Order: sequence, then C-alpha cells, then structure tokens
Amino acid sequence: MKNRILVSIPIGIFLIAFAFLRGIPYIAMLTIIAVASQYEMTRAMFSAGYHPNRRTAILFGLFLYPSYLFSPNATLVLFALLVIYNLIWGVFDNNVKFEDAIISCFTLCYPGSFFLSFVLIGEIVPNVLSVFVMIIAIFSPVTSDVGAYLIGTKFGKRKLAPTISPNKTVEGAIGGVVSSVLIIGSVYLILCKSNILHNYPEIVSIEWYHVLICTLLCTLFSQIGDLIASAFKRFANIKDFSQVLLGHGGVMDRLDSILFSATIALVYFNVFIR
Repeated sequence: MKNRILVSIPIGIFLIAFAFLRGIPYIAMLTIIAVASQYEMTRAMFSAGYHPNRRTAILFGLFLYPSYLFSPNATLVLFALLVIYNLIWGVFDNNVKFEDAIISCFTLCYPGSFFLSFVLIGEIVPNVLSVFVMIIAIFSPVTSDVGAYLIGTKFGKRKLAPTISPNKTVEGAIGGVVSSVLIIGSVYLILCKSNILHNYPEIVSIEWYHVLICTLLCTLFSQIGDLIASAFKRFANIKDFSQVLLGHGGVMDRLDSILFSATIALVYFNVFIR
C-alpha cells in the first residue's frame, strides 16, 4: 500500500500538469499510458492461459485520442471496427480459439474504453475546470488510499473481500471514504474562503456540496476499481500487471482505481454541475 501511494501521487501530479498544459503534451502522455495499460491487460490474459489479439488492443490505445480529435463519432467507429475485426479473426482463423476473440473484445472495454473519460476531461473548457475535475478524479483515490492504510492498519478487523484482496478491511474502506471527503472538502473550502481562487470564478461558483458528493462517489468507485483489478490479477495468477515502474508494479497497478474515479467525476460534472 505504501508503494501504491508513493507512486500514484507523482503519476497524478503529471496527469494534472499535462491537463493544465493541454494540447500535444496531454495527448502524448495519455496515449502512452493507454497503450501501456492495454499491453499490460493483454499480458495478464496471456498469463491466464488466453491469447488475445494484442494488435487491436494497442491500436485502440494508440488511436483513441486522435480519433476523438477527428470526430467524437470516429471513436465509436474505431471501437466497433476493432471489435468486428476481433470477431472475424476468431471465426475465420483456424489457429485462434473463439474465446480468445471474446477476450480481445473485452480488453477494448476494460481498460480501453475507460481512457475516453480522460480524453473528455481534457476537452473540458475553460481549462481551469478541466484541471479541477482531474484533481478530484485523481486525489479522491489517493487520499482514500492514505486513509484506508492508516485506519485499516490500526483498526481493521472485518475483511472487505477476503477471496480477492485479503489485506483490505471494511474499517479501512470506511476510513478511506471519510478521509478523502474530509481532506478534499476541507482544502476546497479553505481555498475558497482565503480568496486564493478569486481569479477562477468557474471553480468558486461550484457549490461545496457538489465537491463533497463528487468526491464521495469517486472514492467509492475507486475502491471498487481497485478490487476489480485485484480480481483480474488473481484470475491471471500474477502479483502485478508488469514491472515497468521498476519494482512498483505496472501502469495498470497505479491507475486501476483512477480509471473508475475519472469516469465518475466526468459523469457527475456533466450531469449535476455543468
């Protein structure tokens, strides 16, 4: 858990910084992360005994953002074409089991389609709102991890999902939710009251309860995302998705919860705030 927190923070800061810069830097970084995550998921499926199509997985990560810039509908077309290709590949290639074609389609859904949330967050205007949504999406799971670790270590007794992640406890999960809401909510109120954000009326105009509710939902779903990733690793009989982060696991090990929180933050912003 300590390694997870230490590595997630700099990754989150990089994402926020590139969201602030927008343009080519953000597109390039998100594309690299998406391709790496797609590769790691197919690698996990290989470890589980399947043989998914790595070409379509990597192509989806590579062209996700460019296709959206061409046209929002182009992203849906890209997804559909790759799914169709995988299914045809499974039907007509005698060396391929059809279950591998199904797994190939699944990797386009998870983690592939989740990266569309980062694309859409990066396209929010004005830029300051894009960064604000990104901050909530990233620091909800990070502060939750801190609270879950501290509370779970000291008070954790009841297992949350013992067959999937034996070290996680109900007390730790509750501590993570409470700490995340308190920390992010307090920081937001302090910044608003101290007039530090007076040059950003788009942020100050957001009601405080929206920040708390959005943080609460992001935290809950980030914990679910973490458990789902743990279930995949247990299914594939691997400890980490890769070792690309030099002893701290893979990209997916750090983004598993953020993928879910980013999706929830984007939906909440568009439905209840915007």
